[in-house]
Amino acid sequence: MAPPRQLPTLIDDLLEEIFLRISCPAALIHASATSIAFHRLITDGTFLRRYRTRHRLLLGFLDLEVSKGFHPVEAPHPGAPAARAIANSSVVDYLPQDKIKHWYIREVREGRVLIETKRNLISKMLMSYERKLVVLVFDSGSGSWTFSTAASWDDLRLSNGIELCPFLHRPCYAYGSFYWKVDEMNKLLKLDITRRELTTVDLPPKHREVQFVVVVEAAKGRLGMFSCTADNKFLNYYCYNNMQNEDRRANKWQMKNAIPLPVLDNLRIFGSQQGYIFLQGNTKIQDPEGTTCYSLDINTLKLERVIQISSRHFLGHPYFSFRLPRIL
Repeated sequence: MAPPRQLPTLIDDLLEEIFLRISCPAALIHASATSIAFHRLITDGTFLRRYRTRHRLLLGFLDLEVSKGFHPVEAPHPGAPAARAIANSSVVDYLPQDKIKHWYIREVREGRVLIETKRNLISKMLMSYERKLVVLVFDSGSGSWTFSTAASWDDLRLSNGIELCPFLHRPCYAYGSFYWKVDEMNKLLKLDITRRELTTVDLPPKHREVQFVVVVEAAKGRLGMFSCTADNKFLNYYCYNNMQNEDRRANKWQMKNAIPLPVLDNLRIFGSQQGYIFLQGNTKIQDPEGTTCYSLDINTLKLERVIQISSRHFLGHPYFSFRLPRIL
């Protein structure tokens, strides 16, 4: 005879999937109060971790220069109330005050902030690596740097014959690899962290002059990419087919969508963390001397205005929190 069905377990699994799709924390709390079974499922630690990962909340932007502080998102954005609560907090409070102008935010990820201080470099050290790219890994346990991998620009076919090394734009992270857009080339530089391997990936045609390219984790394990058209009127969304067996040919990219953009001067796109990318630029209508920032949900492709900053030259990093319901 066939074994009996595990009906209670099946129902619990279905309920958990339903509860995960409740985007409002207050509604989830109300659901937990309706029955003992619901409360047990919703207060389970594993469920709360899944809920936190699924429902991320943008709080604002940390300025590239630490001394300029935090810029909270504005109403009616759902993160505005939580952002106001931390608006007065700053990483400045934890740094040496006599050298505060020399600290810069390098990266923000998973609620952690990486800060560096600007120091003068000895040119002779730099000379040793002008013809190759060297990757070093920092061990937080020993507090030391170790060699990981290296490749010459010639081997990567990134040497243009004029400059000794190409200019690399801000990196993106997706599926265990970092990606850099190579300036004035139709290529991405890829660093596979697991394999410790440096390679290149060809971009779709007409990306040689494109400065800002954002690589993301698309649906079904595929690599995605966003880039603006030359006239900044549309944001094109591409997917890379068969990422596991990539042969770095440009015809592997397929354009999936073209998203109309608001009229912005000095448009730049950045970020690929927590399921969002960001656009910023100057608008003559709202504030000709300020910067307007928008978020784009990678899954829904919904474009949303999040903040207006009174600076034409703003550079920053998005900062997220998580919608963890407080259930007593």
